[in-house]
Amino acid sequence: MDNVDDTDDVFGQILAKEKIGQPYFFRTVEVLKGAIDGDNFKAYIYSTDRRMLSKNLKDAAVFGKKDSGDDWRYIAYADREYQAFAREIILQADSW
Repeated sequence: MDNVDDTDDVFGQILAKEKIGQPYFFRTVEVLKGAIDGDNFKAYIYSTDRRMLSKNLKDAAVFGKKDSGDDWRYIAYADREYQAFAREIILQADSW
């Protein structure tokens, strides 16, 4: 699952933000697909993306997992435009 458009075999995809004062701990801000099994999780993302997230409060990180027992995997940095794009992909996935 390298891309947000790889939705056929994905258990879940979320938008998340890093918790303030807790490096590499994220909280779910929106469920794009599936269900979540807890709000907070630990994950590693690119340091440049972490810095951008801390400066751009409306941006988020896209995470996904293929199975409920898997850890969340970082997919992409999502500014407001990319978030809208990701939502539309999930929404239209069944029709493609």
